[in-house]
Amino acid sequence: MKRLIRSLIFTLTGIYLLSLFVPGFSYSGSWKVLILSGLVFWLVNLIGKPVIKLVMLPINFVTMGFFSWASNLIVLFITVKLVPGLKILGFDYPGFSFGAATVSSGKVSPFWSAIIISISLSLFINFSNWLCSGKK
Repeated sequence: MKRLIRSLIFTLTGIYLLSLFVPGFSYSGSWKVLILSGLVFWLVNLIGKPVIKLVMLPINFVTMGFFSWASNLIVLFITVKLVPGLKILGFDYPGFSFGAATVSSGKVSPFWSAIIISISLSLFINFSNWLCSGKK
């Protein structure tokens, strides 16, 4: 039970932090929407993700697990469809330069924004769970 509550808190924190740092991800500003989106994402991740992974098992087997990111994307897509105030939009990427390496500016579509958000959210939740698990 403690692990489930901790996972829910990490999900809520991850959604909140990503809405601050990723320009294409936002909720309507209400804490109710944030809590609802965290609960929905947590429940879909807890109940629906095993079913999604089972359906996608042949693709994951052929690609040796490379396609497993798509299950996170599907969970995020279901959450966005179920929560009315949660939005994923495209955004303009300003580009950057570091020494001799330069990445030019461009536009990120909503699809790529969703991929970035789902991978970032999954990494945050898994890393936070790993930190608090106590297993060394």
